[in-house]
Amino acid sequence: MKTLPTIKEKNKPPLETILLGNKNPTDYYVYMKREKSKAVMLTSSALKEQLNQETYYYRDKTVIDLKVEDIKNLGLKYEDKKADLRLDDKKDWQIIKPIKAKADGGSIRRLLYSLKNSRIKGFVEETPKDLKRYGLDSPKMGIIFFTNKNNPTKSLLIGERVKGEKDFYAKWEDAKNVFLLPESSLKDYPKTEFDLRDKTVLNFEKEKIFRVEFKYPHEEITLENDGKNQWNITKPIRAKADEFEVSDLLWALLDIRVKGFINDSPKAYETYGLNKPIIEINLWDKGEKKPFQLVIARKGDGGKNLFAKTNITETIYQLPPDVLKVLTKTPLSLRDKTLLTFKNEDVEKIQLNSSDKTFILKLGKGDWKAIKPVKTTLDKAKAISFLWDIKLLKFKEIISEGMKEDPSIYGFNKPKTEITLWGNKENKIGSIIIGKKVQNKDMLYAKVDFAPTIYGIEPQFLEKLPHDISDLK
Repeated sequence: MKTLPTIKEKNKPPLETILLGNKNPTDYYVYMKREKSKAVMLTSSALKEQLNQETYYYRDKTVIDLKVEDIKNLGLKYEDKKADLRLDDKKDWQIIKPIKAKADGGSIRRLLYSLKNSRIKGFVEETPKDLKRYGLDSPKMGIIFFTNKNNPTKSLLIGERVKGEKDFYAKWEDAKNVFLLPESSLKDYPKTEFDLRDKTVLNFEKEKIFRVEFKYPHEEITLENDGKNQWNITKPIRAKADEFEVSDLLWALLDIRVKGFINDSPKAYETYGLNKPIIEINLWDKGEKKPFQLVIARKGDGGKNLFAKTNITETIYQLPPDVLKVLTKTPLSLRDKTLLTFKNEDVEKIQLNSSDKTFILKLGKGDWKAIKPVKTTLDKAKAISFLWDIKLLKFKEIISEGMKEDPSIYGFNKPKTEITLWGNKENKIGSIIIGKKVQNKDMLYAKVDFAPTIYGIEPQFLEKLPHDISDLK
């Protein structure tokens, strides 16, 4: 019988020694006996298979045995440089040395949790005589963990990659053995000072912003929230804003990431054109006395390079060129372009008139039915989809703020299509009237019956409408 590795409580003698032998004829069991007993017993063969593992199987493979939330300070080594980081009172990681700047907190947290959740891939050598062969005599990477501000708790040294593989040699400074650290655990390890720094330009709570101001060289646009979660354009026109456009805009501002850190001195503002910006954005937060400000300028390389600063820090940033496209807005792009505003649940009757047909749909007891051209029950999902197509109709362009000419010029005297909605007790919600094709443009004239403004809409809208009552069944 073979004696298997001894597993015992530290500094205590083993309670018992078990000997395991061969499998019995059934192949499901193995012979077993206690070392000090003559009796031979049977036990599951799975026990022998489990115990007959390499020593690696039984060793603790935890990389760091600290709680991430207990780590207050870090020392990092990269590019033959050292950086000290500290967790501030707001739980944000700050770089203390070699510069004072906010760190990329997300990247630091991912690194710590990755190390915490990783497992040692292999134990290389218990008492190495030559650390140089592993790149651990003078490691290029290393992390010092502090659970309080002054005393280091642990120091992890990270050496060279294993030749022909992706894993790294590593060891704890206060231990002798060398082990293998998986590459995946170091995915977020900073390789440069740029990697280490926070690349967010603006940091604000989207829900607290109640006013947004855009200043361009030849135009200013102001957006204001009325407190009921409705955004409105208040300058240069007064109009309802598209809530999705405003929301996307605020997310875009939060998502801007720095391409490079240029200079930390206000004296360089003019050098990068920041004294004559192409965009100035001000964001008013309910809890702040002054707005968040972002100023963007274009300079050098034929005007392709974008530089920016905020009123939060003196740092000058270089931004990716696609930022300009995202932040260049017009009153039209921000305006709510819905032709007819209504709630689906308020609609109880729909009438569709075109040159060759009339459909009348009515809601009764939760079901949509056709009244004209024939009386029939409709597919509820298709009727609701038709209603959504009407609700989501948006204009591409404002042709005229008021119809001063003959309606026949636009085709409104004999419209291609007219859609009318009614609510409870036949209360009219409104009509959308669609006329001729706009000259030299891929648009159709359109208006609502209660306002003079003339819009241009995409002709594809007509293709979404039912051409026969069977389309709704």
